[in-house]
Amino acid sequence: MIGIRDNMKLYIDGLFYKGAGIGRYYESLTKELVKRGIKVYTCVPKRLREDFEKDFTEINNIEAVFVNYEKFSLKGFLKQSKILKQFENEVNLFFYPHINLPYYIPKNTLVTIHDLIPLTLFWDRTEIERKIFDFYLKRALKQSIKIITISNTVANELKKNFKGIE
Repeated sequence: MIGIRDNMKLYIDGLFYKGAGIGRYYESLTKELVKRGIKVYTCVPKRLREDFEKDFTEINNIEAVFVNYEKFSLKGFLKQSKILKQFENEVNLFFYPHINLPYYIPKNTLVTIHDLIPLTLFWDRTEIERKIFDFYLKRALKQSIKIITISNTVANELKKNFKGIE
C-alpha cells in the first residue's frame, strides 16, 4: 500500500488544470495534500499561469513549473521527461490524475483512470483519437506501480479487458 506521510514530496501532473472533471480533481487533490504538509511539484501549461497563481496564491508548499506544451501533445510527451528526471531525486512519488504519461516514466508513478469510454461504441470522436487513448492507457497500466479508478465499474472493466489487472 502506498501511504501519504508528513514531509513527503509529491509530483502531481497539472496538464489538465482547468479541464472539466480531471482539472477539478487535480485542483482539489493538490490543495488538500498541501494542507496536510506535503510538498507538491507540478507542471502546468504557461497559458494558465495567471489562473494558477490566483487559485494557489495562499499556498506556500507548491512548486509549479509553467510549460509551453499541452496535454496529449507530442512536444509534451518528449519534453516532460527532462523535467521529471530533474525531480526524480527530489520527489517520493509521481502522480498522474490521468493516463497522459510522458516518454520517460519514473518507477514510482501512479495514475488515475477515470473512464474507458474511448474503447466503447459510445466514443464519438475519430479512430486516431481512440488509438491515441489506447496507447496511453496501455502504457499507464504497464508502467504504474498503482492504478486508481474512480469507480468499481471502471475497475471491473479494466480487470475484464486487460490481463494482469487486480
